[in-house]
Amino acid sequence: MRIPAISKTDTLYFKAIGILLIVFHNYFHHVEPRIGENDWYFSIDVIKKFWLGITSAPLESINLLFSGFGHYGVQIFILISGVGLAISLAHKQLHYGNFVWQRLKKIYVMLIVASIVRIFALIICYKIMPDSKSWLAILSYFTLTHTIIPMQGASYNGPLWFIGLIVQLYLLFPLLLKIIKTYNFKGLVAICVFSYICSYIELYLFHLPEGVHWTSNSIAHLPEFALGIYVALNIEKKIPSWVFITAAVVFIASNFSKALFPVSFLSISLILYFVISKLIVLIRKSTWTSKILVNLGTLSMALFITHGTFRQRFQIQFHDNWFDKIIGAILFFITVYAVAIIANIFYKWIYNLLTVRIGLLLSNRANSLSKNRI
Repeated sequence: MRIPAISKTDTLYFKAIGILLIVFHNYFHHVEPRIGENDWYFSIDVIKKFWLGITSAPLESINLLFSGFGHYGVQIFILISGVGLAISLAHKQLHYGNFVWQRLKKIYVMLIVASIVRIFALIICYKIMPDSKSWLAILSYFTLTHTIIPMQGASYNGPLWFIGLIVQLYLLFPLLLKIIKTYNFKGLVAICVFSYICSYIELYLFHLPEGVHWTSNSIAHLPEFALGIYVALNIEKKIPSWVFITAAVVFIASNFSKALFPVSFLSISLILYFVISKLIVLIRKSTWTSKILVNLGTLSMALFITHGTFRQRFQIQFHDNWFDKIIGAILFFITVYAVAIIANIFYKWIYNLLTVRIGLLLSNRANSLSKNRI
């Protein structure tokens, strides 16, 4: 199979599929039967509970699939971020400061919107006033330290742990791009080897403090991000079929073996990339499916930053049987979709406002300095 070319619309399809996996995972993994997920740490009980659940209660299959494996939507976002950045910047002169600044602007506006939605939801929906712990958690998110401070990774709005991870990857992107542009496949392999050496040291020799999760930080996910960069720079390159067979075998085995756990993220990323690429061919043929996924992909950021706030309300009310759980999940998604539309409008307004304000401040400062020199 050859690496397919990806358009901007195609990236929206990837984001749509990724956000659907993430939203429903974050809903179902707090709904009984809870089986856990091999995400921040490994447990063989996940696959055991999944198999037991599927065989003993097949009507719970949707719940169990999203609960145990929906979190791999994160890998789709990591991968497609690498692809998108490489496509847009590989042939341009990259100014590190400006590159980081442009990404941080978007991240901080996202955090502002997420915090406002969270605070309003706590007060209006849950009748809870933010306490000192909540404000401390918000501070850890705004300082982007929540993934390295014990017990803060998912302390305020669970899914937002990803913000710290993606910022770290943004900071490393210019270096990774240079390595892969210079050494191509050898560069990808070198990045992967470095990541896995660090991961296995943490896994078996040196453990981070309790409450700090290695896999919520960038070094653990360099392979998926680097794979995205490699893919973007090698469009139409042929990939042997044995690569996919190996990836499938490794991913299946990684659910049973702690030793293979660090490699699970790269193997599933490779599989998902080519499976979704094949699906996109079918998606393009359906106008309605295409429009729906483009819309979801466009709203993926707003869905991501807001959905964690509202799930508990539905989980409490819809839990009696498998049918109730599905209805609860659907109603939950409809609710967060409506909130995401508003949040997206709010995000654009704040972003444009801050961009104009900051632009004026910088312009005035530049004019002032120019006058002083004269």
